[in-house]
Amino acid sequence: DSRELHGGMLPAFDSSTARLRANNYFVFEARMELWRLVSWLVVVTALGALFGRLAGSLMDLLQSGGFDELMEQMTGLTNPGAQYIAVCADFLGILVMFAAIQITITLAGSERNGYLDNLLAVGLSRATILMSCLLWMIAASLLLAAAGGAALMAASQPYFGFDQAVYALWGTLSALPGAVAAGAVTL
Repeated sequence: DSRELHGGMLPAFDSSTARLRANNYFVFEARMELWRLVSWLVVVTALGALFGRLAGSLMDLLQSGGFDELMEQMTGLTNPGAQYIAVCADFLGILVMFAAIQITITLAGSERNGYLDNLLAVGLSRATILMSCLLWMIAASLLLAAAGGAALMAASQPYFGFDQAVYALWGTLSALPGAVAAGAVTL
């Protein structure tokens, strides 16, 4: 009814009362990184909502300050609402990329600290661990991009209408390949 782990006795695996039992490395990675994901989710969602809520006053400032030409050069768009949404979506995409890199850097830290030695000793291959980490990074990045884009879309809809606001979601999700590539390079 018990099992040995590093000289200590633990309850048997099948009698574990853990909320999320780790029966593979992907689930283990999700369990270990859950709070980091939740904190990134709060940051990206709150920032998306903040950008959306500031849309009206910032649009007035941008139009009265003579930034039209600069915004057009930066975004390649002529509509001021689309320009603002594009810049905000790009910024949220950069945050998602930072989160993806942080997730994969955690794997390197686990390897340096010797945590992966225990997993490799029980028969998990390095390929399984790397693929699980890559899949977790992709899933977390997708969730973060969708949450940030949805918050930006919902908060900016009163100012720009539904058509422009949908671009906020699409613009944030379009940053996902870059985030995945940055995370994969870090891996």
